[in-house]
Amino acid sequence: HHRYALIFALLIIIGVSVFNFGLGIRQYVERNTMRQIMDDVNAVAGQAYFAVQSSFNYTTAVDQTIEIAHNHQVKEEVGENMASHIIATKTNTTRISCPEGQFFMEDRVAYTNDQPDKQRRLIPNVLYQTSKSRCLTNPFKTGIESWREAIPGLSNIFHDDEAMDELLNDSKWENDFPNLKYFLQCVNHADMPVMKADVWRYLIVWENGGIYSDLDNRPGVSFSNLTIREDDDAFFTIDGTTRTISQYFFAASPRHPILYHAVHFAIANVLSRHGTQPPKHTGPGAIKNGHMAFLNSTDGIYLKQTTIQTSSIDGRRVRIEPEGGLLQRDYLEGIKRSTYHDMGMKHYNENMKRSWRYGQGKYCWQFVGLPSLPTSRYIGV
Repeated sequence: HHRYALIFALLIIIGVSVFNFGLGIRQYVERNTMRQIMDDVNAVAGQAYFAVQSSFNYTTAVDQTIEIAHNHQVKEEVGENMASHIIATKTNTTRISCPEGQFFMEDRVAYTNDQPDKQRRLIPNVLYQTSKSRCLTNPFKTGIESWREAIPGLSNIFHDDEAMDELLNDSKWENDFPNLKYFLQCVNHADMPVMKADVWRYLIVWENGGIYSDLDNRPGVSFSNLTIREDDDAFFTIDGTTRTISQYFFAASPRHPILYHAVHFAIANVLSRHGTQPPKHTGPGAIKNGHMAFLNSTDGIYLKQTTIQTSSIDGRRVRIEPEGGLLQRDYLEGIKRSTYHDMGMKHYNENMKRSWRYGQGKYCWQFVGLPSLPTSRYIGV
């Protein structure tokens, strides 16, 4: 009996070792695939970069409360304005019956217009997140709850696919992002909701200001309600893989130019190509190029330590911090893909690259019936 027990124990140890080895190999491959993608992005940027002219106006709104000012009065006006935006944000709050083991995620509005004392900050205390459905598995539910615990008074606005589409298809974007509608035609045809989610996060924070986080992030041990400061114009962490600003977590005040440029780069990347590659076209590649346009330079986009940068174009600012301790990324570890699958979703590494999505020999701009590729300073970067 002792011999059988020993053999059984050895088999268990071998099985666990094989599983951990396989998990390590998969994580290694995923990280190196991302490095390869970002190397491609960097090569293109280095060869084809051109400065965004200072005459280009990316702050088109006339509402004075969204302009960045450093006096207390305007901060308070920003807060009151953002509170009304939060309550009016379009989202699908119709309660549905979730599958067994999943939980319905409701929005949480922690403040209103009659509480301006909580809004004296440039970046509103609002977290935006998205998923295919409001029905979440327990790991994602506890992840969202951890943000609410880390930031007292945090509002949490959640968009499912229906609400995301409603926001993206709103005609209000026509003036600032006239080619967004063509982008949507292409990514819908290619069945790439992950690319829509990339642009959605830039747009909703650009319009309203606030915080964005992927569902599989949690606040780290050193994250607190003081991490994002009252006078921060924008806040990003450093992606440990690419050394560029994070796309999976960021915060910004309304109309921040990094996000404006990121939307335009994402749209231009899709229109000018025949295939889809989310990390390069709409994800980390787009936010990196948005940062580069904000700086009007290729210098300062690769980072290792705390940095505060100011745009030479209009004086807008960004504070960038190393990620260590602030974020707990990939807390799902080996169950990430299966957890996404349980909610009918795919992890971005399962949508890495697809060619000729719009017909053999056709680019996106041809697929949507445009006579030529729209002229844009974002094309070719």
